[in-house]
Amino acid sequence: MTTGSRVVEAHFAQETEEWTGFISDVEELQIARQRLPAGTEPCDISGWSADTDPTGMTLRASPHAQGRVIGRIPAPWKAPDRGRDTGETYLSQFKVIGYRNGWFLVRDITAPGVAYGERYPRNLPQAPRGQGWVSARLVGAALADGSLPAGRLYQAPNENSAHATVSRQDSPIGTGDPVQRLHACSGVWGLVEVGGHRGWWRGICGNQVTNCS
Repeated sequence: MTTGSRVVEAHFAQETEEWTGFISDVEELQIARQRLPAGTEPCDISGWSADTDPTGMTLRASPHAQGRVIGRIPAPWKAPDRGRDTGETYLSQFKVIGYRNGWFLVRDITAPGVAYGERYPRNLPQAPRGQGWVSARLVGAALADGSLPAGRLYQAPNENSAHATVSRQDSPIGTGDPVQRLHACSGVWGLVEVGGHRGWWRGICGNQVTNCS
């Protein structure tokens, strides 16, 4: 849900008047909001399409299921085998610049493998240009290096908020770990679900090859 101009989940609604948001420079935050559709929370993260529909991921003109379809983001694509090396399967990826009511506003969309030098076939559906909205439940990502202690999920997109340390397979979650769900975003923060736990992590990455460090 959205409280004022900040993305706030109901069970995180604690001392919201003390939350400072995601950008230390308030003027920069205000400028970002002015450039986005009304009611959109500015974000600065990246992700990939987790939609396995062979027709691709639906890109809409507005953040709701009845929004006009303006394009389709290409479905997963397997690169050709090279000798003894099996080709990798790549996903389309994009920059996430906003969030509103369960939808992400995305742009700079690239077809599978293109960001890693692969020759995505021209006869397959190409990545749409411009920007549009995609359902948050179909967006994947990984944890990036947010320059904060490993394992911490915060109650708000603010490093001074309360936090819990989360581990998976006896090690604190950290850079490169994939998220189970990316629920929302605010600046460089993402509201994630990892290891069965939910909270805010600073730094969300859409890179499918490196560990997002």
